[in-house]
Amino acid sequence: MEDLTILIIEDNPVNMKLIRDLLQLGRYGILEASDAKTGIQLAREHKPDLILMDIQLPGMDGLSATRIIKSDPALRDIPVVALTAHAMHGDDLKMRESGCDGYISKPIDTRSFLKKILQLMQENTEHRKSPYRKNFNHKNKIMIIDNDPLNIKLLKARFPHDKYEIISASTTEETLEKAVNEFPDLILLDFTIADMDSYDVTKKLKSNPATRDIPIIMITTLDGKCDEEKALMTGVDEFIDKPVNTTELMARINSVIRLKQYQDQLAIHRQSAEFFANSMKREAPSPGTTDSPSVLLVEDSEKDARLIQNYLEGQPYRISIARDGEETISIVQKERTDLILLDINLSDMDCFEICRRLKGMYQSRHIPIIMITRLQDMENMDMCIEPGVDDYLIKPINFRELRARINILLKKKLYMDTFYSNYEGALNPSIIDPLTGLYNHPYFKRFLELEVKRSLRHGYPVGLVMIGVDELDRYNDSYGRSTGDMILRELARVIKGNIREIDLAARYSDDEIAVILPYYNKDNALIVVERIRRAFASHSFQDNAPVRPADINLCMGIAFCMTDASTAEELVLNAGNMLYLARKERKNRVCIYR
Repeated sequence: MEDLTILIIEDNPVNMKLIRDLLQLGRYGILEASDAKTGIQLAREHKPDLILMDIQLPGMDGLSATRIIKSDPALRDIPVVALTAHAMHGDDLKMRESGCDGYISKPIDTRSFLKKILQLMQENTEHRKSPYRKNFNHKNKIMIIDNDPLNIKLLKARFPHDKYEIISASTTEETLEKAVNEFPDLILLDFTIADMDSYDVTKKLKSNPATRDIPIIMITTLDGKCDEEKALMTGVDEFIDKPVNTTELMARINSVIRLKQYQDQLAIHRQSAEFFANSMKREAPSPGTTDSPSVLLVEDSEKDARLIQNYLEGQPYRISIARDGEETISIVQKERTDLILLDINLSDMDCFEICRRLKGMYQSRHIPIIMITRLQDMENMDMCIEPGVDDYLIKPINFRELRARINILLKKKLYMDTFYSNYEGALNPSIIDPLTGLYNHPYFKRFLELEVKRSLRHGYPVGLVMIGVDELDRYNDSYGRSTGDMILRELARVIKGNIREIDLAARYSDDEIAVILPYYNKDNALIVVERIRRAFASHSFQDNAPVRPADINLCMGIAFCMTDASTAEELVLNAGNMLYLARKERKNRVCIYR
């Protein structure tokens, strides 16, 4: 690989020698600099294929140097890999925000270093060949840890091939190496593996900044040999018992991955918010209240309600009961509620209408909802994209599963309460559009940049929907500017009630709203935009409004990272071009980038 050159920017002579020796074994060409200024000059003169950047440099630090490199059109396509020790929670995102394409922790693992470099070089070569990744089909990557090939084969067979990519590891060393290099979305760890200490594996994974945020589900037996308290202390997120039930396994995996995605989105929110503040606390404190969480059970069957209430007795949260939809709305408006268990079959109101109303109210928009349903209902609905529904449980209820889901979603509620209490609340005028209540354009731009970088790094799709009100100027000219403002305000309200919490809606321009849809492909995005269009058409304006929603046309343009764009700017441009085509055709058109 002597035709490939790597620039090392490192001030420590010992580290420089180690990296130099390793790269020489890999037969790479090498450039060296001991400070940022010299490194940037060498990058401009030689255009290396990759830059290894120490973060703690004398004078200008590595992150500042990376920003300069990434702002230079002649250098910005060169991947920069941070070399860092003592990475703290959130540093990964700070490095990505600065423009780093990845990072390697110190002390350097000499066994996996060259493999990591080769992987980064191959990724860069692919991006240089083509700016887009065509025919992209995102799959969640699951790593199974077991040293019995038959167990791995049987467990792997339970996963749909079109939705999951399965990798496996059979030793502690292989587990740690693959977790760092292959970025699994979740780890399934069999507690009963011979010749492996499951607690030790978990502890090592959670102590490494590169792998500590990967959720771990431990597969246990009913004989009580697994010390669940000890496993939780080492970092295990969830448990599932043998014999493994496929439906329960898929539900648990989906639930844990959704929480992980949610945490990742909040991390990007925090990073975006910090950009608009000169000084923010690194670790936001917990919300002010110390009361026990409150769970609202919505169940019209007295027998089922009593059964669930009795089983949850003694848990560290309070349980209250509502019998129908209207009582649910009333309780949430008057009392603190941290989670809702909602039966799908209520007599007075459609359960999804309840969800939409709850998500449309300010005080309840972030309350997680678990839908309690029947197997036949699950088979007839595409539950994964219903607005406002965070999780599902199938009757008859597995009560251990119920407690696990409640605990996961109460964590989610705490994360969101913390963010809004300590970040968005303090920065509200800086990041919120005063007319629509959506995020403003600067915040949208910052958030999208971070989201796209993370998408390219971890290999998941991000959809961008640009929504325009057709002929808004005509309504302003005919009825006054207040009518146009009212239309935008009501459209924003509808959009917020019909997207997920991990999605982001922002006012992009005078008559356009942008919606970022992480993890969604074309089919999912089309369902979302059609739901928004239908919800707006059936929406009610105030009685004296001079226009009706049904008479207003919405035009929408959609593009995706990574299939249509590899930067935030390209994604906005392509979605905007699709909106322009939709406006030309009018009549509620949706155009998707091809």
